[in-house]
Amino acid sequence: MKTTYLISSLLALLTLGSCIAPQDEEIDCQDCREQQIAIRLASDNATTRAGRPLYSNQPRQDVDRVMLIFCNTDRQVVCTKQVKNWMSDEVSETYGTNGSHGRQAVVKLEGEERLNENTTYTVYAIAYTYDEDNENHRTAYTVDEQNLNDYLEDLTESPENLVLTLSGAPGEEIFAGSAEFTTTDSGGFYQPLVLNRQVAGVYMYVSAIPNIDQAEELRLTAAADNDGLVLGQFDNENYEQDKEEGNKVVNGTTPNTTADANGRYTLCSIDFSQWKEDGSWKNPYEGKAAFEKDSYFSGSFVIPFAARTGVQSLQMELIDNAGTTKTWDVNLPKEDISTGIYTWSDNGFTINSSINESISSYCLLRNHLYCIGSKKTDGSTDEPQPLDTGQDIQLKVIAEWDYVYDIMLEPTPGGSK
Repeated sequence: MKTTYLISSLLALLTLGSCIAPQDEEIDCQDCREQQIAIRLASDNATTRAGRPLYSNQPRQDVDRVMLIFCNTDRQVVCTKQVKNWMSDEVSETYGTNGSHGRQAVVKLEGEERLNENTTYTVYAIAYTYDEDNENHRTAYTVDEQNLNDYLEDLTESPENLVLTLSGAPGEEIFAGSAEFTTTDSGGFYQPLVLNRQVAGVYMYVSAIPNIDQAEELRLTAAADNDGLVLGQFDNENYEQDKEEGNKVVNGTTPNTTADANGRYTLCSIDFSQWKEDGSWKNPYEGKAAFEKDSYFSGSFVIPFAARTGVQSLQMELIDNAGTTKTWDVNLPKEDISTGIYTWSDNGFTINSSINESISSYCLLRNHLYCIGSKKTDGSTDEPQPLDTGQDIQLKVIAEWDYVYDIMLEPTPGGSK
């Protein structure tokens, strides 16, 4: 197995040949002289621990590394290629109007990296956080107690259905996908590859807090929580945001066993003291995100979990110095109730016929965002959800919460590995 690192001369898009097509254009490029992987990534510039914070619906991403893993039909790794320092201009460049869509680069398979002609392979891609220069900005996912990055660098077998562990740490974005292809008699191939987000997201954007002067904290709690995330049952499609076209997948496993006294798990919380200064409201995220005056926000990425029959999936709890003073049930709109949900069991994904979602008992699905209130972008103020109505809260669900990028594998005649 060989692991190689990209150098900037291989990634300058301005020098690409005619083999590289626009993102969604299908091409026939069997006579090209180069074998390339064109990567597009919607990005942002957050520098917090383990990737970006979640401030809105905005489908951004922030990863430092992309690992490409090529496997033969025996599931053995024959070649790996790693993109480092993804956000730097020396590695990738922006694309779209004024760079609005993200960053892109091109990867080439050359020399000893070339794959055998007339052979079937599967390529996997995993994108994650690993800042070379900042130990506080590296993935917290582990595999068998080894950091994910270190594990992938030593990988010898297919990573499909790889179980990651994320315990004792906040939720964290990660992206993955796969594609199977066969090289031609001359060694060429063309194969697009789409990576999708492997986690869910939640946020609460609220205002009009009852008894705000006595309130200390607002928690969003869940009926379940998982410490394990499975990379598998990939969509490998470029779906439009909020179209509900992708697989509905709960890829969480290994239930968390540290529930609170009420048997619930806190997904995110608002500490009201952080939103006050000299008795007045303040935005603790000034310069990073905008909020309506006298509103409050908290969000997080979440490992997906399955519904528990008869148990309210999400609740908000208002805490003061005497404990929980008020709760709100957070319900799913009827039109978002899902069927045909894949779950992980016995080392495989299958449609779980025992899951019957309701407006109160529902799954948190991969690549779906569950919103209380409405905040379309980090810089917008939009509409916080008032909590003084005395009514239950209804979620807004954003499905297919944006793919990350396409990878297009281009042919190189001849040159077996």
